[in-house]
Amino acid sequence: MPELPEVESTRIALENIVINNIITMTKVLNYSLKIPIPSNIDTILVNKKIISINRIAKYLLINLNNGYSLISHLGMSGSWRVREKTKKHDHFLLKLDSNLLLAYNDPRRFGIITTVCTKNVKEHSLLKNIGYDPFDLALSPSILYQLTQQAKSSIKTFLMDGTKINGIGNIYASEILFMAKIHPTKQANYILPTEAENMLIAIKKILKQAINNGGTSIQSYISPNEKRGTFQSKLKVYNRANKNCYICNMQIKQIKQNNRSTFYCENCQQ
Repeated sequence: MPELPEVESTRIALENIVINNIITMTKVLNYSLKIPIPSNIDTILVNKKIISINRIAKYLLINLNNGYSLISHLGMSGSWRVREKTKKHDHFLLKLDSNLLLAYNDPRRFGIITTVCTKNVKEHSLLKNIGYDPFDLALSPSILYQLTQQAKSSIKTFLMDGTKINGIGNIYASEILFMAKIHPTKQANYILPTEAENMLIAIKKILKQAINNGGTSIQSYISPNEKRGTFQSKLKVYNRANKNCYICNMQIKQIKQNNRSTFYCENCQQ
């Protein structure tokens, strides 16, 4: 599932492709994504210039010169691709005046394509309950500590709660906790101030490294320019069950938390 680094990598790639282009055509090949694609999307997008692209949590916002934004969520298996012709699982097309064809491709159809008035983005039902962005300067160690003290879940579940901190999914939660030396089953409200500080450092460092490597391509993720991420080669614990820890040489453990696999080193993470 694409997480914050994959979405940010997609944003960067799209920014280099579509900024200042005019959308000359849209085509809906399948309205039935997680929520239906709006029937008036052609009216909102066609003949409008793309002026910027930004990210809120795991959502991409393609902002137009008419005061509207296209909201895109990649779901479980979605991606934007530059096309010469349509392919299987392409559900939505954007033709640009540069003659580029962009396709939203999503085999599992859990993604989202919809629109919103740009000035009302933060009030949209998809975005109004979003927590702190991991790179938000307002997210200080003391704020993170306060958030943990209000939680009653494990610290890994806390990290994946998008209403507290947004954009951290399963892969990066395991990696962050390994770097911060915190056991994934530890109760969030038992976290110490020093642990919160270490965790925030790990959050920013791991996500930044992943973005710099174009994300993590373990299964289906691929960027608009058909490049796979490379951060999977740098994972320290995720998907390494029964392999030796890079720090202490003990075997990496795997458990289930909320039906998701968690990987950790019981020696390094207390």
